[in-house]
Amino acid sequence: PPLARNAPVASPAAPAPGLVPARPVRPVRPLLVPSNPPSAPVSVPGRHWVNVSGLSKPWMNMDATARVAQITENLEHFGSLSSSPTLTKEGTEALAAFSTEQEALQAVEGLNGCVFKIALCKPGAPAAFAARQFPQIRATPLIRKPQVRPVLPAGQGVDAPRDPAVARAAPSLYPRDSQAAAAGEASSPYPRDGQAPAVRPTANLNAGVAVLGGFPARWGKPDVNALLRNVASGQSYAIEVLPANGSAGQARLRFPDIVAARGIVKDLREQKVAGRSLQVTWEQGDDDADANGQVPATEPGERERVTLLVHIDELDMPQRPTAEPAPSDREVWVDPLPDDADLGDFLSAFGEVEEVYRVPDAHSGGPGERGYVRFREHAAAKACVEVGGGAWSESERVLTSQPTYGTDQSAYPDSAVSQILGKRGEGIVELRKTCGLRKLYLRGDGLGEDSASMRVHFVAEGGEEAVSKTKTELEKMLAKVHEEIQEQLRSG
Repeated sequence: PPLARNAPVASPAAPAPGLVPARPVRPVRPLLVPSNPPSAPVSVPGRHWVNVSGLSKPWMNMDATARVAQITENLEHFGSLSSSPTLTKEGTEALAAFSTEQEALQAVEGLNGCVFKIALCKPGAPAAFAARQFPQIRATPLIRKPQVRPVLPAGQGVDAPRDPAVARAAPSLYPRDSQAAAAGEASSPYPRDGQAPAVRPTANLNAGVAVLGGFPARWGKPDVNALLRNVASGQSYAIEVLPANGSAGQARLRFPDIVAARGIVKDLREQKVAGRSLQVTWEQGDDDADANGQVPATEPGERERVTLLVHIDELDMPQRPTAEPAPSDREVWVDPLPDDADLGDFLSAFGEVEEVYRVPDAHSGGPGERGYVRFREHAAAKACVEVGGGAWSESERVLTSQPTYGTDQSAYPDSAVSQILGKRGEGIVELRKTCGLRKLYLRGDGLGEDSASMRVHFVAEGGEEAVSKTKTELEKMLAKVHEEIQEQLRSG
């Protein structure tokens, strides 16, 4: 009878006929898990990981517990977390996991560039996570059992049919495996009918190729990589350092995801190194060339890409809740603001002023005729509102409604930011699609690191026709949010 695989040999000195003795087993050192393991991917089934970065300055000023709570609150709008956020990179970034891939995708679409930067991660978790979950595992010896294998004719494997007739009938006995082999399908370590995820193909790093310049000529690949990590967290890329152009270094960057590449290139162009702006060009020299794999600068039917920035207090708010100001409220929206020559006399009648912010004029881009006035005392702001000099700032009310903003006093009972974004970010995403916009962000203090203003505002980007109807759609959305807040105030 044929011998089973791994069958023990009665006497190593005298192996059975047709068998070769197993090679002597060399001792293997235990695989030790350090007490403070580095962050290395560890596959954890059922977890869909995201990496959070680009935390704003107010968040970084919080202690670690408050920062994690803030991140958790934003992520949980999109679904249940199977792993709570874990701070990484000295607290500047965080890893978290959703229960389903759909929830992770929705979080990325709804939050990226709106509250912070967020990107999908390869399936895995920090090694520290595994160490916490399995503290009893500290040393795992790798044990290799002795094996003996029959000596088979060339071309046969251990699992090959012994009977030639069976071998000839294999295509009919195992049609699916034979057809797959004939079709050249790659083998997978997982069963075809199992629940394990399919093996992903190797990324094509030639989808987007750009040349980065303007950094110091002495920089090497690790220096360029450190720069890219700040703007391309969670993205794949390859770096090829090129000969320096005088005192400026150059590097070729390859990205597998052309959409992500365009965002990374845009962010890099806004960066400065040693006081010098970085230069980034697509390798073929044409940002709009379809042959270069780029998305055209305008969508079909768009004549020109337009960007709209509108502050929340610029919107019509007929359903604004009737709410008493919080004792900490000190900001007033004034429309119109007096000219600078008369502004001091006008405001001094109410009290000491901390800051005046004129909203930029939509046409000229210069200081406009309306804006925000922040008084040093609540009483001064209240006096201004009571005589009709302005209205309580909606921006301040929205910002302070966030539980982790830094104040426990707000005119609104719940987070208005969450209500604007909608559950799992669906509200802001649906609004962007309704308007036909390329991008729609919610910005303000703590709502994005590249905010043009600390007051709550929306940034819309798209064709002229899409942008022209954005203000109307924003007002409709805000009216619904205000109705919900009013109902909460009524119900206590």
